[in-house]
Amino acid sequence: MATKTTETKEVKEEVKNEWEDMRTISLPRGGAHEPKNLYVSINGRSFSVPRNGKPQEVPYPVYERLQIMMQHEALVEDYIEQMPRQEAPGK
Repeated sequence: MATKTTETKEVKEEVKNEWEDMRTISLPRGGAHEPKNLYVSINGRSFSVPRNGKPQEVPYPVYERLQIMMQHEALVEDYIEQMPRQEAPGK
């Protein structure tokens, strides 16, 4: 049983270190109708990251989620650009 508690302590230390590992990210300014801050919640921890174009330090899990979000936004923008344009009916 001693090995199980040791393994559990090591896992907890790794998770703690993951939240202490700070990364720098800058989010582009939002549009006029978008919120000024981006809300991120991970495992009961909540963060509000400003969308002001300036570098911000955030914990690694938040950084990772923001990177995924920005990649998905880029994919959506590319998809929309590739869609064929349709004219409105009656024109």
